[in-house]
Amino acid sequence: MQLGRGSAIAAVAAAFLVVLCQTSATADSGVGPVSPSSGGGACTFPAITINSQTVQSQVSCSTSSSGSQTLSYGSFSWTPPTCWWEPVMTASQFETTYDDMVRGFHGTGFAEQDPAAVKQFETYYAPQLDNDGSTGSWYDWVCNADASIAQMMATGVPGGWPWLWVKNGSTTAGNGGTVLTDEILAEIAAASLKIPSLSVAMSPAPDKQTVNLPTYFYAPTDSTAKQQSTASLAAFNMSVTVTAVPTDLQINVSGPDVVDGTPSSITCPLNSNGTIGNGSGTGSGATAAPSACSLVFRHATTSGADSVSASMVWNVDYTGSGAGWPRQVTVVSNPVQVNVGEIQTVNNG
Repeated sequence: MQLGRGSAIAAVAAAFLVVLCQTSATADSGVGPVSPSSGGGACTFPAITINSQTVQSQVSCSTSSSGSQTLSYGSFSWTPPTCWWEPVMTASQFETTYDDMVRGFHGTGFAEQDPAAVKQFETYYAPQLDNDGSTGSWYDWVCNADASIAQMMATGVPGGWPWLWVKNGSTTAGNGGTVLTDEILAEIAAASLKIPSLSVAMSPAPDKQTVNLPTYFYAPTDSTAKQQSTASLAAFNMSVTVTAVPTDLQINVSGPDVVDGTPSSITCPLNSNGTIGNGSGTGSGATAAPSACSLVFRHATTSGADSVSASMVWNVDYTGSGAGWPRQVTVVSNPVQVNVGEIQTVNNG
């Protein structure tokens, strides 16, 4: 998904951008891509170019995720809004921007070329210069690159001018457009989250299984480590961190030897130290009883190998009250073939 500022194609776009680029409003309005060196990444929103101006949302992402499976919007059945209002200036920053804009209009001759547009700008914004900075901020209209011209122009601001005063806590603004909220930031962060792939260890090893002796299962610590991703708009102290933690490990067995009391599946809970399962003292470091994640094969392999597969459920959540949270993501391992042998004994009784 690509996001760009709707102001770039406003009705007076050409003249407006000339003035904008010659004033300090460029920095104030957040035109230009987020620089990773400033502490943020570009999330899933690469920069786009409209009218020769590189523009994008100023939301940045950071992640501690080390996994290989990136979640996507589709993972949670969430579709990003086509457009939203995003804060770009404080009340005091806007006062400076307004003054620079007016000077720019006159300095470039645009005030003489289109006096009606300049009058409209001044008539709309001048009365709002005394807005209380503790009650809100100035927002700009940010749109998906696939948005139509009509969608990008539907800002609710006369003449297509870009900025709108939005009170703190608002969820809609202008003509009812969506305002960037913590819930949207959570969705953006979740889309940057990576979940580790799953590999399940067995003790004894798959080729050393023995009938009537327990087999212990455990997930390596790199498969169960907590994963986090943060989406933020640092200039306005907006930040949401999404955290994913595993809840349990499901072991499933299929094949000719799943008979006579052999369980076809077991559920291994999360141990107190964050691991799952128990390797009977080898590899897992877990503290749970072996019976919490073990099974016994009651028959030796005769007509073909058994297949052992695993799935791990991850709980994904953030500190907030968004609808549909927390959410679950299931990661499935590749199946492992198991051959069960017998220990021969001699009875001289």
